[in-house]
Amino acid sequence: MLKRLSHSRTMEFVQKLRPIDNAFFPVLGQDPGVMEEILRVILNDDTLTVEKVIAEYTLPNLPGRGVRLDSFCETGDGHRINVEVQKADDDDHIRRCRYNAAGMTWKEAEKGTRFKDLPDVCVVYITEHDFLHGGRTVYHVDKILRENGSIIDDGSSVIYVNTAVNDGSAISDLMQCFMQKTVNDPRFPRLSERVHQYKNTEKGAAEMCEELERYIDEITEEMQAKVVQLQASNIEKNKTISEKDKEIARLNELVASLSKKNSRPVNS
Repeated sequence: MLKRLSHSRTMEFVQKLRPIDNAFFPVLGQDPGVMEEILRVILNDDTLTVEKVIAEYTLPNLPGRGVRLDSFCETGDGHRINVEVQKADDDDHIRRCRYNAAGMTWKEAEKGTRFKDLPDVCVVYITEHDFLHGGRTVYHVDKILRENGSIIDDGSSVIYVNTAVNDGSAISDLMQCFMQKTVNDPRFPRLSERVHQYKNTEKGAAEMCEELERYIDEITEEMQAKVVQLQASNIEKNKTISEKDKEIARLNELVASLSKKNSRPVNS
């Protein structure tokens, strides 16, 4: 476990965070009011209510690879919605959404559940880049019968939203807020309030400091684990030893950098 960041360094970092950032969204994503506001805009439903929300929710009892959702919401009409935020552009986003939706379905399917009683699940996947390259802010994924073009509703849906394309819509305006360090938009009062609270009030700043420490510890452990994994394997057959060594060195440098930044005592 790394030592804590100095308070001044932590607050400096917090002021630079935006809702799109991995270190900030989970904090915002634990607030039902914030998630309700976001989902009402993206799903175009002013009557939608969020009854329950769990941030960074690890789905229990899944076989194989685990699933941790950025924000898991239960709505008033019984829908289960995963709101996921992804800045990176080097992953298979489509298959990640498929896996998240399957995980939610598995989690909700108790033994003996009839298929018709399975809850509807939706993944709202917010990215910084327009990885589908269609020049749109929003993409809705439908399952379609190839032979006649009719839509099949199996209770599972995916909506891709990005911050890169500004089409002047309410959704696009919301996405632009995700890219701002300061959010002050009367159309999104709850999001604006929470961003202000976490950055400018004593209580909110304390919560953010705690979250940031946890986040740094987590990503450092992940990088250290990856270094060990790379050292114990040949990575990919088409990689040379020198390329492998460069990747290990890069990760070691990142870990060392975080450790160095994290070595100052609190309130120094």
